[in-house]
Amino acid sequence: MLAKLRPSGIPASVAPILMTAALSNSLSLGRTDAVPQAQLDAILWKSVHGAGSVPPPPGPNAEKGE
Repeated sequence: MLAKLRPSGIPASVAPILMTAALSNSLSLGRTDAVPQAQLDAILWKSVHGAGSVPPPPGPNAEKGE
């Protein structure tokens, strides 16, 4: 999903940050539970650990089927 958002002419070192920001801006973060937990977890994880990192599976208290 993030690869589709990469604008041309943006350096590869900056592109993952911009793509994650663009994806975050497209989400409805102002409403509770409007974004699936797995999607938001992946955005947060990648912002800290890098675009190529894989987030861990949801924890034991995560909603099923989200």
